[in-house]
Amino acid sequence: RHSTKRDSRVSGSSLCDVARNVSGFPFRQPQSSSSFMKGENTQQLVIRKRLLGSPCRRTFSVHREDDRRHTCVQAVSSQVPSVASDSSALEDCSDKVLIIGAGLAGLSCAENLQKSGVDYVIVDADDDVGGRVRTDSYEGFKLDRGFQVFIEAYPEVRASLDYSALRLRRVFPGALIWRDGRLHRVADPVRRPIQSVSGLFSPIGSVVDKLRVFLLRVKTQQRSVDSILGQSETSTLEFLQRAGFSSAMIDRFFKPFYQGILLAPLDKSSSRMFEFIFKMFADGETSLPADGIGAVPQQLARRLRPSSIVLNTGVAAVAQAASGAAVSLRSGQVVKPRAVVIATDGETAQKLITGVQGDAATQFRELVIG
Repeated sequence: RHSTKRDSRVSGSSLCDVARNVSGFPFRQPQSSSSFMKGENTQQLVIRKRLLGSPCRRTFSVHREDDRRHTCVQAVSSQVPSVASDSSALEDCSDKVLIIGAGLAGLSCAENLQKSGVDYVIVDADDDVGGRVRTDSYEGFKLDRGFQVFIEAYPEVRASLDYSALRLRRVFPGALIWRDGRLHRVADPVRRPIQSVSGLFSPIGSVVDKLRVFLLRVKTQQRSVDSILGQSETSTLEFLQRAGFSSAMIDRFFKPFYQGILLAPLDKSSSRMFEFIFKMFADGETSLPADGIGAVPQQLARRLRPSSIVLNTGVAAVAQAASGAAVSLRSGQVVKPRAVVIATDGETAQKLITGVQGDAATQFRELVIG
């Protein structure tokens, strides 16, 4: 019922074969101007989460190694060996720090506590570590949940991860933008000077706009991260307008691309964060681990004591207790750890601390917001 032209770069089972195994699979067709990072071995698909046992939709990045360049590891388990499968590790945690959330923040927190000799335990409602940074395997394909790229220049990432073990595969330094019924390539003028020439006259802003992108690149590379994050702040939209970018360039490139990264409209996002991310793209390569973006949290988790990670265990609420905090699990169990770290998204964190009152609530909310 659904068909598409097979990409000759994808070996083995075609992406259509994956599609036909999922009822009602549609390829997402661009409806308006949009942009996305183009990887040589990456395709964006919309697949029903029925692959994972649920009927709701979820976006995946699908990538498979090209036989001409790499050998694909056909099926890599995403599970961390010997992770606790029940909440028995929580029975006595009065001397432990309880970390809620096994995403990148929670795993990094645990590693720092471990290095400092502080005992801890991590709980997460999901069936694996990673939070929003996950990769599933399906018939030899790696399925990244959501649009994922690995920006190699992030200072904390460089300090925390073993890049060689991730076997990073770099993507094309630029973007493909859908406009006027076809895709237009915009390339990094420094890394891909020849390809960038063809994009000078594309309908994605004017030639002057593209010159301003180059000048902004040079400017941000000359500045330190501290100076960018320490400067006065405005909205990203106002920053771009002050920099002289046309409405066409903002609407056709910056909005679709950076709103997907910042997860907020440009008029609601920080100019400091925009400049920081822009600098990271300029300073380093953009890539994906050979085993998918999920290899990042897996690497962090392997450094921790396996018994300290408790999966499939949701937290219902965090409340005050006479000796500190009391954490209620969805199972009905109540644990009273030495301290609590909420390493979740802001919305989830706010829901968990609704029962906390007074100064403790203020301190919690300051941590969540800050």
